[in-house]
Amino acid sequence: MAEYKQAERKRAPTHPGVILKRDVFPALGLSNAHAAQILRVSRQHLMRVLSAQASMSLELCLKVGKLTGNGAEFWLNIQNTHDLWHARQSRGIRTMLAAIPGPKQRQGMDRIKAIMMFNRARQYCEKNYPNKLDEVNAIGYEKFQNMKSREFLYNYCYVVYASGFEASKVKSKFPDLQAAFKNFEIRSLAKMRSIRKPLAIFNNERKACSFLKGSKNIAGEGFSNFKKRLKCAKERGEQGLNILEELPGIGRVTKYHLAKDIGLADVAKPDIWLERAAKHCNSTVDDLIDFLSEKYSLPRRAVDIILWRYGSDKKLGLHSTKGGS
Repeated sequence: MAEYKQAERKRAPTHPGVILKRDVFPALGLSNAHAAQILRVSRQHLMRVLSAQASMSLELCLKVGKLTGNGAEFWLNIQNTHDLWHARQSRGIRTMLAAIPGPKQRQGMDRIKAIMMFNRARQYCEKNYPNKLDEVNAIGYEKFQNMKSREFLYNYCYVVYASGFEASKVKSKFPDLQAAFKNFEIRSLAKMRSIRKPLAIFNNERKACSFLKGSKNIAGEGFSNFKKRLKCAKERGEQGLNILEELPGIGRVTKYHLAKDIGLADVAKPDIWLERAAKHCNSTVDDLIDFLSEKYSLPRRAVDIILWRYGSDKKLGLHSTKGGS
């Protein structure tokens, strides 16, 4: 069996799924269906891996490593090399990295600034959005455990459409969008062929196609199986974020939005307002959220919504600060 060395950085490294499909399974005399049976994964998920539409999880690396005899580390390294290369090409990732100070720049968080800013943000949200804060504080893992397919698809669709658009605009059109998408009934979405009705509500073909394709993928796998994969990932300490990122329309930032909304993980979405808040306090987003969450005994998702809402409405109260920080 051929050995694969790390690819040159000028071109994308080969996805491990492509290697399995092109070289490994034929060398072992396995069809895709037989391989799925041996590896104890669904055909749908394996096909997404083989077509480079899904990553090889730690569990799948262990299984393939056992099957091929070259160990899980071999396949995990190929997957990580592939993911790292693509992450470095992402404009969003490059922007996020540019906002993070290096060792020579890092002088420590200005906790006074962080506390003053958060107190203003919290007072503003408690006055103007009390119900939203109560709703966010009530979200927990129990919500995800009891979640049915329709509720998950509701949240999935909202996150896809909310990305890059004003929340008020999406909320005003969302009831009609929900009706256009068969009220998120998974069997009906699996049979849906046209996006004409969703486009009449919200004219964005990319978002409509992404959500419908993702819904069909979940229906093909079975929502219970999809949910089980998320649960297993969380139990392994991975939070299930990478699985959410497999969904069309969900990216490296919006996966945090979806994870916190469905109660899968207590995380903060590192969007532009959290980045600006962190920059103002000479911190990183993670450090700022950790500090405020611990100091005020609040979930990370609650700190997130408070800073995001205050930033979206009042620009974090930093109007006069040079450079928007």
